[in-house]
Amino acid sequence: MSDLISVADLGSNTFRMVTAREEGHGAIRLVDLRQKVVRLAEGVARSGEVSKEALRRAKECLGEFERALATLGEARRFCVLTAVGRMANNAGEVERLAREILGAQTLIPTGREEARLSYEGAVSLLSAKKENLLFLDIGGGSTEIVFSNGGEVIWEESVAAGIVTFWEQNRLGEKGKKDIAAQLALRAGEIAQLFPPPEKRLWEGGELVATAGTAMTLAALASKRDIAEGRSLSGTKVSIREAREWLARLSAMEKEEILALGAIEPGREELILGGIAILLALMERYGFDAFTASDGGLAEGLILRKFSEDGDYRPVWAR
Repeated sequence: MSDLISVADLGSNTFRMVTAREEGHGAIRLVDLRQKVVRLAEGVARSGEVSKEALRRAKECLGEFERALATLGEARRFCVLTAVGRMANNAGEVERLAREILGAQTLIPTGREEARLSYEGAVSLLSAKKENLLFLDIGGGSTEIVFSNGGEVIWEESVAAGIVTFWEQNRLGEKGKKDIAAQLALRAGEIAQLFPPPEKRLWEGGELVATAGTAMTLAALASKRDIAEGRSLSGTKVSIREAREWLARLSAMEKEEILALGAIEPGREELILGGIAILLALMERYGFDAFTASDGGLAEGLILRKFSEDGDYRPVWAR
C-alpha cells in the first residue's frame, strides 16, 4: 500500500488537489498542493446541469493534476465532488472525467459529511485554538458551518448558498459600481437568514475559523502577502473592520486592478465581492468581530481520515 495519498477536492468554484505522505509515528508531510478556479457550478442553479464549457475547464484542470501526480510516484487517489455533485443532473460526467483522467476513486459526500471533513482539515493546521469554535467554509455552491466544543463537533450544517450562485443572482457590477458594496451587503444579509439561528451563549468567548478562497484572500490582503503563500497564511486573523474596508475598496476597482494586488487568484476577481459580503453577513449574524483563516479544508480532512484508517493512531501534520 502506498504511503502517498492524493485528494482532489472538485469544488463548485475551485479545484484543489493536496498530496501528502505518512512519515511514521502519525506524522503527515505535505508533498504537493495546487489549485485552480474552474467555476464548475456556473449556470447549474439555472439549468440544473454542468455546462459544456465548465466540463471543458474541469477536464483541462484534471489533466494538469494528472501531469503533476505522474511526477510524484504511486499514490492512492481520491476525488471528492461537493455541492455540484448533489445539485447537477449530469454530475456523473464529472465523476467519469475524474476516474478516466486521474484514475481516482470518486466520492460525493452529503452536505453534513462535507462540513465535518472541511472542519477537521481546517483545524488540523491551526496550532492554537480556543475551546469553542464556529467554523465556516464558504464554497462556490454551498456553505458549511460547524460548531465544536473542546474539539468535539456539536452540530454541522450545509446551506445551499455559495459564491458562484450568489454572484450569478446578483450581477450588480454590470450596472455600474455605485453603491455595489451596500447592495451586496443587503443581499448577503438575506442569505444569512438561511443559516442556523445565532446562539451566542454557545460560542461566547470562542473563535471563528474560516477556510476557502474568500477567507484566504482576505488573509492575504490584510497581511499584505501573496495568495500563493497559502499554507503560511493559516492562523492569520482578520477583523470585521478590515473585511468591510476591503469590500469597499475592491467594489470600486476594475478587474485588472484587483488582479494586480497579487492576493486574488485569476477567476476569483468578481466572485470575491460576493464571498466577502456573505462572510461579513455571517460574522454579524453570529456576533464575531474577527476570524482566523485556515488553508486546510476538505482535502486535508479526507487525508487525515484515510491515514487514520491505516493504523491505531491519530495523524497530525508535520510542522
